[in-house]
Amino acid sequence: MTGETAYHAVARNAEQLAVLSTPQFLDAIRAVEPLPQGGLRDQGWDSPTNWEALCRLIAMADQVGERYLVEAIALVYGRAPLDDPWDLTQSIRHGPEAAVGNDWPALLSIMLDLTHHALPGPRRWAVFELRLIADPSALGRLRAMAAADEDPEVRAEAANAISRLDPAAAKASPPARVSPFTDPEWRGDVSGRDGAEATRRIIRALISGALRSPLLDERLRRTGEAVVMTPGSVVYPPAEPKPSADGAARAWRATTPIFTRAPGADARAPSGLFAEIDLRRAGSNEVRARLLRVAPPGDIR
Repeated sequence: MTGETAYHAVARNAEQLAVLSTPQFLDAIRAVEPLPQGGLRDQGWDSPTNWEALCRLIAMADQVGERYLVEAIALVYGRAPLDDPWDLTQSIRHGPEAAVGNDWPALLSIMLDLTHHALPGPRRWAVFELRLIADPSALGRLRAMAAADEDPEVRAEAANAISRLDPAAAKASPPARVSPFTDPEWRGDVSGRDGAEATRRIIRALISGALRSPLLDERLRRTGEAVVMTPGSVVYPPAEPKPSADGAARAWRATTPIFTRAPGADARAPSGLFAEIDLRRAGSNEVRARLLRVAPPGDIR
């Protein structure tokens, strides 16, 4: 983006924030505009301004932990993007977790309040944290969000959280869809606002184990590696086909590299395996994705 790594950009911002008094720090958080609230495409992520704002927000989240500022947790989350190409937003949780110490009920209460936020980004990452807190008392709210949240990414995150807290409930409460499927006979595994988001949901399902592949399972068993998120710069699928004259559902295919992390390693690396993914336009604001198989590149047509 700017030639500066996320680590150094966050560290640089942390140094600037560390010298602020608490009132100044809170004002600095309030001065940050909410980051992009839509899909990865055409959401301004090519702008150095958004890259800098994201790194500053992560540094602010870390400072919340350093200062034990529980009252600032909702302020930081309220500016979170719905997603980002580098998966940095996932780390927004570490500072707030440190801020509450072992008072998990306090963090649970804050996250439940954030699930009612007007913006989808704060709702999505609050749900992500609720999945990690894993308190069954959140199931009712998560079920409601999986069924009726207006944003498909938030619905998918809620369904993922339910599957961790209560697998049986996940089967009983599949995510509702804003638009009817163009082709009701086609059964996808995940969905997203566009092809890129749907593709990323497939990778996340492989990470969580919700989707399985015998070839990938064997590799992980043999090496002890773990599947990690594919870098955002390489998850974009081919361009979506233009609508056909007969109105048939648009379908296309993506081939996405699978990245893994070796035991004890900090960096992720290509595994040499690829996910072959079918994509299908399901409605005006939703693309379904289905994992066809995991295979080496030479086996994928």
